Amino acid sequence: MGILPVGFHFIKARIADIVNGEFVKNDAGEFLRAKNGKELSRIRILGRIVEKFVSNDGNYAALTLDDGTETMRAKFFQQSVSGITNVIAGDLIDIFGFVREYEGEVYIAPLIMKKISDSNYETLRKLELAVDASVKGGEEISEIDMESAVLLKVSELDSGSGVKIETLSNSLSIEEDRTIELIRNLLIKGDLYEPKKGFVKRID
Repeated sequence: MGILPVGFHFIKARIADIVNGEFVKNDAGEFLRAKNGKELSRIRILGRIVEKFVSNDGNYAALTLDDGTETMRAKFFQQSVSGITNVIAGDLIDIFGFVREYEGEVYIAPLIMKKISDSNYETLRKLELAVDASVKGGEEISEIDMESAVLLKVSELDSGSGVKIETLSNSLSIEEDRTIELIRNLLIKGDLYEPKKGFVKRID
């Protein structure tokens, strides 16, 4: 569904940060001010569909999403409604869109929607948000979740010859010493191996 416009940056956020923020409209435009003061207009959220609605005439649809922190709706109008025909309640989706407000309800107007088949993606997003300075103070990430995030990221970044540890650390936005500690655990468990010094690869 859709192609991201060149130069657009979408900020990953928790649904709770969005629905508990303040929607602002002024001469400069409209945006959502989160409780931490951050201004959000283009956002990216990952959540599971808990409810799907399509109007009888097919001109309007809505997906209620839950990311474990809160719920919110993604709304689709006219031609964009056809983009949700292949998703159902229980599906995990990654949405790029714009924050909008109507009659007191803050929702997301999607531009891109991707169905995610790997549930480990949730762990990775949780980790990304936890280490993001804009959402610090969120729930702690367990050691198992951290290791799952590392494994998923290695799979994403590996083009065939393994992933450089420094690249992995930067991609996860965690300190290299912490990355090495997690890798060491995964090497011991037999989930990763080192094809060459400074690189890691998953054992399939």
